[in-house]
Amino acid sequence: DPLPHERCVRRCHVRVRARPLPWGVAVPPPTNEAARLAALARYRVLDTPPEEAFDRIARLATQVLNVACAAVNFVDAERTFTKSCQGLELAGASLPAGAIPCSWAVLTSEPLLIEDLSTDPRFCDHPLVTGRHLRMYAGMPLLAPGGEVLGTLCVLDPQVRRLDAREQDSLRSLAALVTDQLELRLKTRELAQARALQALVD
Repeated sequence: DPLPHERCVRRCHVRVRARPLPWGVAVPPPTNEAARLAALARYRVLDTPPEEAFDRIARLATQVLNVACAAVNFVDAERTFTKSCQGLELAGASLPAGAIPCSWAVLTSEPLLIEDLSTDPRFCDHPLVTGRHLRMYAGMPLLAPGGEVLGTLCVLDPQVRRLDAREQDSLRSLAALVTDQLELRLKTRELAQARALQALVD
C-alpha cells in the first residue's frame, strides 16, 4: 500500500493526464532559468530525506501565521520537491511542474499571495482546493545569494484571508532562515571535502 504522499503524487499525475486542467498546464520558465537551476543544483537538496532544521521552520510558520499548512518546496525544471511539510502528508513528494502554486511562485522574486485559490483559474480545480478545501496560499521565494529563486516557503489555510504586512514580513524572515540553512549545509559539505583533500595531501 503506498504511503500517503505517494497516493497524493499518483492522484495528481492521474488528474493531469486525464484532462488539461489549468493547474496541469506547463508553467513558463523564468527568464533566468539556467542560472536558477544551476544555483539549485549547487545545494544538492533535491530528493534528500527530511531534516529537522527545515521541519522546524515549517512548524514555526504554521504557528506564527496561524495557518493549517506550511511547506518548504524546491522547484526544478520539471517538478516541485517538497523538502518539508506540516499539515499535509507531502514531505518527500515530487509533483509535476504546475501541479501546485509554488511552480508559479518562482517566476519572480516577489511573493505569490492568493486570498482564495477557488477563484484563481490556475488552481480552482486543484485537488488541494476541491478535496482539501484549502483557500489561502502565500508563497515566499527562497532566494539564493545571487538572487535566484530556488523555491518557496509557502503557507495554506482553509480560510479565505489576506496576509497583512507584518505577516508577510514574518514569512519573509522564515524563508530567509531556509536559505540560511541551505548555505550552512553547503559550507559544511565544502569544509568536509577540503578536510578530506587535505588528509590525502598529508
